[in-house]
Formats: sequence, C-alpha cells, structure tokens
Amino acid sequence: MSDDRRPPKDIYPTADEIADRAYEMLRERGSQTVGAADYWRIAEAELLERGATKAIHAVEARKRRRQDC
Repeated sequence: MSDDRRPPKDIYPTADEIADRAYEMLRERGSQTVGAADYWRIAEAELLERGATKAIHAVEARKRRRQDC
C-alpha cells in the first residue's frame, strides 16, 4: 500500500491512552453511574472516533492537494 493510501499512524489509540481516558472519566464522574469496564469501552469509542475524524481530515487534505496540482 502506498504511503498516500495509509491511514495516519496516530489514529488508533493505545491501551495506555484508553486507560488514561477511562481513569480520567472515572475520577470525574465516579463509579456510581457505571463501572470501570464501561468507562474503558466509552473511552475506547471516544478515542476511536477522534482517530476516525483525523483520518477523514487527512484524506480530504490529500484530495485537496491533488486537486491543486
């Protein structure tokens, strides 16, 4: 696959990033509403959504660069 077609390297969150975000949410909201595993899933989904947005922006930027050439 050419570099032009590869997704940006930082779109997939690491386990540490997910854990940090889940812990942050747990500290902010407490454990009364949902459990730690639920915070993990929420954090993972949130970070994956951010990554998808980055990927979309990267693809759109590549398309604009090709149109400008």
